[in-house]
Amino acid sequence: MMERHTKIKQLREAIEEAIACADEAGLALVVLILDIARLEVDQSTNYNRDSMPTTAPFGKPPQRPKAT
Repeated sequence: MMERHTKIKQLREAIEEAIACADEAGLALVVLILDIARLEVDQSTNYNRDSMPTTAPFGKPPQRPKAT
């Protein structure tokens, strides 16, 4: 059991590192795909953290004008 936990932890760390490298290289689609992979690892292992794929490389959604 400990070996599985260690391998999963290593996988998650590798995904985190790959996300950082892809983000630095400006590869937004790759970042999104890796974020989804990280989310899948988290969900399949019941990782106790709220994780959602990030949209940071894509920027903030456009602001809607306020109704007057």
